Amino acid sequence: MLERTISKEEFKHIAKLNNPKYRENRDDFDILIEGERLIKQVLDDQIPLKKIFLCDGILQNSSFFQKVQTEKLLLTKKQAQQLTKTENGQGVFAQLAFNPCQICDYRRLIYLNGISDPGNLGTIIRTAAAFKIDGLVLDEGCCDISNPKVVRASLGAVFSVPLLRVSQDWLKSRKEKIIITDPEKGIPLGTYQFPESPFILVIGSEAHGVTEDIKCLGQDQVYIPTSGKMQSLNAAVAAGIFLQQIYAQFCV
Repeated sequence: MLERTISKEEFKHIAKLNNPKYRENRDDFDILIEGERLIKQVLDDQIPLKKIFLCDGILQNSSFFQKVQTEKLLLTKKQAQQLTKTENGQGVFAQLAFNPCQICDYRRLIYLNGISDPGNLGTIIRTAAAFKIDGLVLDEGCCDISNPKVVRASLGAVFSVPLLRVSQDWLKSRKEKIIITDPEKGIPLGTYQFPESPFILVIGSEAHGVTEDIKCLGQDQVYIPTSGKMQSLNAAVAAGIFLQQIYAQFCV
C-alpha cells in the first residue's frame, strides 16, 4: 500500500493550494479537492490525482481508498481540520493539477454574464455536463473557476466541461446567433425552437440579469414562464431549465 505520514513541509505546501493568492497570476497550479464523493467522481472521469491525503483511521476502514493506486499521505485530525473547507469535513483530500478543458468544436455554447456566486457557477457547470453542452464561456464578471466552492458544487465537472474565460467584448465579434435569456419577456421557452446552426445562449445573474450592453447584441429573447409569485429564479435553476430544453431538442 502506498502510504506514509505527511512531513511538515509537505503539509505547509498543500495548506496553501486553495489560497487565491497562491493561484494569482499563475497559469499552471495545483488545487486541493475534498471529500470521498468528489474524489470518486474525478477518478471516474479519468483525471489523474497526484496525491491523496487522509486521516489514518479513514484509510484503514475504506476499501475504496485502499484500492486507489495513488500515493497516500496520512494526516492528523488537527491537520485535517486545518485543511477542510466544509462544516462536516470527512478528513479526505486529493491534490491534482487544475487543467480545465478547452472549447474546440461546438454548436451550442452558453455564455455566462456576471455569475459571481461560486455555488451557482459550480452548479451550472455540473448541469452543463449532465446535458452535454459543448462549452461554457465566462465573462469577466464571473467568479474564479478554481474557487474550491465552484469545484465542489460542480462535483468535478469543472475539469471535464470545456470552459473559456473572455473579455466583455468577445460577443461583439461572434457570427453565431446570440440568444438572450430574460426573466419576463421574449418568446416563452416552451414554444421556442433553438436553431440548428451554431448559437450562443446568454444567461445573466439572478440579481442583475443580462447587462444592457449584451442585450443589444441578441437576435432573440427567451424567457421561462412562471406563476409570477416570485420575482426571479435562482440563476443555476434557470440555467438548468434552459439546458434541459436544449438537451431535449437536440439529444433526446
